[in-house]
Amino acid sequence: MPVSDAQVLALRAFLSHATDEMAPLAYQLGDTGITGYLRLADTALSLLARRRFPRYSNADLVRYVASVRRERLSEGDAYDINPVVGEDVMRFSLGVPVLPQPPQDRLQAVIALLDALSVSELHTAADIDELLAEARVLGDQWLAGEQR
Repeated sequence: MPVSDAQVLALRAFLSHATDEMAPLAYQLGDTGITGYLRLADTALSLLARRRFPRYSNADLVRYVASVRRERLSEGDAYDINPVVGEDVMRFSLGVPVLPQPPQDRLQAVIALLDALSVSELHTAADIDELLAEARVLGDQWLAGEQR
């Protein structure tokens, strides 16, 4: 099933930090639509990570995840991410095979890292639209590959 307009709208609200819109849009996706939304978020994270880290070392990824965790400390422990999971999510986003992580921990890391990268890499609505267009195409390709 291809990425839907509703999934793109929900992720646009997240990337734009439109908190009033985000929850209702995500809720409307339901159980079946949330899978495509999460794949779209994964794809957007991968694209942003590759922009931010065209060349990197493991130390670069460790420092980046640590900086994201440090910035989120003021939001409370519930917003912290497991550093090993965060580093693996970044590696996976950059095309490195990693071992599977607990789904909830992985989801929390994807959301935190996507949020942090969107703040630093997406400066205008046009930047968000460009990322979403690219992520939608790639997300459709990934979803098609999973259904085979």
